[in-house]
Amino acid sequence: MLLFEFNFLRTTTMERISEENSSLDETLLEKNLLYAPSGKRRHAWWPGILQGCIFSLYTMIFLISLRVIRADKLHGPNVIHTPARSALSFEAQVYDVPGEVKSPYVGEPRPELDQAWHDLLQYQNIRVSADEMEIVGRRETGIELPGGGYFASLMVYHQFHCVKRIHHFTYAEHYFPNMTDIEKEHLRMHNTHCLDILRQGVQCQGDATLLTMRWGKHQAIPLGDFKGPHECVNWDVLDDWSKERSVDVFAPGVLVHPVHGPSFPGGKVDRIGIAEDE
Repeated sequence: MLLFEFNFLRTTTMERISEENSSLDETLLEKNLLYAPSGKRRHAWWPGILQGCIFSLYTMIFLISLRVIRADKLHGPNVIHTPARSALSFEAQVYDVPGEVKSPYVGEPRPELDQAWHDLLQYQNIRVSADEMEIVGRRETGIELPGGGYFASLMVYHQFHCVKRIHHFTYAEHYFPNMTDIEKEHLRMHNTHCLDILRQGVQCQGDATLLTMRWGKHQAIPLGDFKGPHECVNWDVLDDWSKERSVDVFAPGVLVHPVHGPSFPGGKVDRIGIAEDE
C-alpha cells in the first residue's frame, strides 16, 4: 500500500514536475512563438513598401510620358527647328465670321484698314544669329546684317503678306492704278505665288476643328456653324518675340547687294513686289 502510495505519490509528483516542466516549456514556447513571428512580420513590411515605391515611380513616369505625347499630338511633334519655338503657346479661339463681326483687314480701302495691315506686318523682318542660321543649314547663303546676325522672317508674316496682296488685287484700281501690261503680268504671277503659298500653309497646318452644319431660316441649303473653338497660337506672344528681333531693312545701308548695290534705294519698294531671278 505504501509502495503503491509511494508509487502514486511519486507518479503524481513526477507528473506534477513533468506538468510543471511541460508548462514551463509551453510558456517558453509560447514566448518564442510570440517573439519569432514578431521579427518576421517586421521584416515582411519592406518588400511591400519597396513594391509600392516602384509602382508609384512607374505611375509617375507613365503620366508624364502621356502628357508629353498628348502635347506632341496637339501642338506638333517639333520635327523642324525654329528659334521661335519658345514663343509658341496655344489657346482656344473662336473665329470672327465676316458679316457678323466687321474685320479691320477686309472691305473697301480706307486709312484704318491700311493701318491695321501695317501694324500686323510691322515686325516681319527680323535678325537671327549665326548659330540659328547654322542649325537650319543656311548660313552660307544667308544675308548678313550690319551689327551682326542674318536677315530672316517667320513664315506666318509672309502668309499675311499674301493675304494682304490678294486683298489689294481685289481693289487693284485703288492700290495699283495705271498698271502697264508688264506690271499686270507680274501682279498675276505674284498672286499665283501667294495663292499656292496660302494653300500649302492651310494644308500644312491642317486645322482639325470640327465644322458642324445648321439649318438657315430663309433657305434650304445647310449653313456652316463657325462657332467652334480652334486651337490657335497666342499671336501677341509670337508677335512680341518678332518685335524684339525686328530690324528696319529699308533703312540706308542695311541691305546692300554685293554686286548690284542697295536693295531699296531711298527706302522705295516696287509696288508689284516681284523680282525675276535664276
